[in-house]
Amino acid sequence: MAQSKIEKYKLEEEIASLYYSGLTYRQIVDEITSSGKLPDGEELSAATVSRFIEKVAGISKEVVKSNEKRLVEVVNNNIDIVRETSDLYSKARNILDTMEEAAADKGRVMNPHHFKAISGEMRETLKLMIEIQREISDYDNIKQFMEIIMETVKEVSPEAIPIIIDKLKNKKGTKWFGDMFGGGGR
Repeated sequence: MAQSKIEKYKLEEEIASLYYSGLTYRQIVDEITSSGKLPDGEELSAATVSRFIEKVAGISKEVVKSNEKRLVEVVNNNIDIVRETSDLYSKARNILDTMEEAAADKGRVMNPHHFKAISGEMRETLKLMIEIQREISDYDNIKQFMEIIMETVKEVSPEAIPIIIDKLKNKKGTKWFGDMFGGGGR
């Protein structure tokens, strides 16, 4: 298979980082293009970025499935992304406050283009933070649901618990539930 421009010009890490910071595919293309990291005459499309991100997401899922120790690293990376997103929002808020104060001190109105750019960045960052919170909430809800089910089964039919745990452990997507309720390895 032919090498993509992203791989050819070694832009993988930067594109993944821009994507995980909340930029759209089009914004990523614009950022890469304006950074001068592509040679003159070379263009990157949003479709190319999209295919790359889908490929990376698929690879990440396979890596995690094949090596459970990597799961901790993936979680830590995601926590770092949450922290970085929060820091980015705080920095943008501080810049906006500083710009507003500087304009007020000079008796001027803040530059509307700068205000729009920074407030747009803050809005996008907040959207990303809300999406992350939804995903965390979904995980918590699923975990609570499973705990209620397992407690009820334990009360009604305790002999079924080992069978359920064994079935959970034997399925790829639910192995972690089996480990959680069954106390780890076999």
